[in-house]
Amino acid sequence: AVESERAARQAVKIRPAEASGWLALGDALARQPAGSEEALSAFRRAQMLDPGYYPHLRLGQALREAGRAAEAVPALEAAARLAPRDPGPANQLSM
Repeated sequence: AVESERAARQAVKIRPAEASGWLALGDALARQPAGSEEALSAFRRAQMLDPGYYPHLRLGQALREAGRAAEAVPALEAAARLAPRDPGPANQLSM
């Protein structure tokens, strides 16, 4: 977990305008008990850089996991609109 966080931090340092590095950082931080706020920031940054399905989904999931279900709804609804055949966002919204 520490190695994946280190690699992701390096990726965003080298290429801060690429959403993939921010997604990797968010994923690495989301696995840590104290990393949820920083993970949310990383997912928000990824979403700003790439307004596609996956950044919306990961932000919504992370918000739900942080106990912030109401805040997760817009991101999960956007993910559902962007990938209407994927049941993941709808499942997250129904929880």
